[in-house]
Amino acid sequence: MKSQETALAGLELLQAVRHDDIDRALALLTRHPGLESVSIRTACAAGDLAAVRAFLARDAALATQTIPPDHTWPLIYACFAEFKRCRGVSDQDQAEIVRALLDAGADANASIRVGDGEGTIPALYFPSRAGNVAVARVLLAYGARPTDGESLYRDGQAEWQIGETPLHRAAANGYGVEILARFMACGADVNAARRDGTTPYTLAVRSGNAAAAVWLAGSGADRSRLTPTDRLLGACLTTDTDRAQAIVSEHPDIVASLSEVDAGALLQAIVDDKQDAVRLMLALGWPLTSQSQWGGTALHWAAWHAQRTLVQTLIEHGAPVNVRDTRYGSSPIGWAAHGSQYSDKGSDDDYVAIVEMLLDAGATRDEAINRWQESPESMARPAVVAALHARGFVGAER
Repeated sequence: MKSQETALAGLELLQAVRHDDIDRALALLTRHPGLESVSIRTACAAGDLAAVRAFLARDAALATQTIPPDHTWPLIYACFAEFKRCRGVSDQDQAEIVRALLDAGADANASIRVGDGEGTIPALYFPSRAGNVAVARVLLAYGARPTDGESLYRDGQAEWQIGETPLHRAAANGYGVEILARFMACGADVNAARRDGTTPYTLAVRSGNAAAAVWLAGSGADRSRLTPTDRLLGACLTTDTDRAQAIVSEHPDIVASLSEVDAGALLQAIVDDKQDAVRLMLALGWPLTSQSQWGGTALHWAAWHAQRTLVQTLIEHGAPVNVRDTRYGSSPIGWAAHGSQYSDKGSDDDYVAIVEMLLDAGATRDEAINRWQESPESMARPAVVAALHARGFVGAER
């Protein structure tokens, strides 16, 4: 019975790591000491270099085997970085795990299936996303294809098969010149276009990754493809007020005509805590009801991330306080309550202050209860629960 329980816990650990559920993964290791050495996959997922080497010493073929239910290669688990970093595993040790698997015959171009069979993500994507240069170097040295654009996804809302390469992702996600140069040295095409025509240079500009944009331009990137919207997003995310205002003056309808994707730059600025960029966008009249990752508006995300100054600023600019997100069906006060318990940002004082701001702005209970009929206080830390009760924000569970 004990071995069966441990095996099930091992599968749960792998699922938690695949879903970036760090808290659950850490809790599993606490409840089940030695769980990381149950299998080569759990050892790879947890970043246990000694255990991985021991497994391979007994049977090198383990590096090239997948087993049910997920059929995920050990190499893929070795390339997930965040959980290992939370456990104090260095990027270099992660790279050594990857090297050990590759030396044992693992395929550097191994991939993981995503969604309902709609596409796959290659191993190189994961160090590219996490900025893990050490792991990326090892994969590239063993033949990983930096131009493999097969089915990389853009975000948690997943747009499949848009033809992105790791160079696109590195440029868009704020990574520096070192990792870009490594991809280029291994054959990445500086002007590779996604299926929508977007190049790494365009993504660097749009995301405010100015250093990457300058380097890519100097490396032969075609700068002629930039649209006024691309330039506006870049100006806003680098807080170049004069340039942003000049673009708006030249194209008076540009802000009002932003697509949902383009308007989502405001949410990215909030997530990255670029407060001056947020204020610039608001001054330009940026739309406040656009919903991006997980269906949340700018106010949802500011509340979740405990950014009390931005919450107040957004409210003052008219951000709706009772709009429901499209994924969970909850309003910003629901996100604040949930964030107080599960986000790694902010303090109890921050979340209590945010709840107070939202209540003062007219937050109501009905919209705060999510699609599973969970109330804000059922997900919040005690300090936030007390603040909600003190304001009479209570009601019968529905």
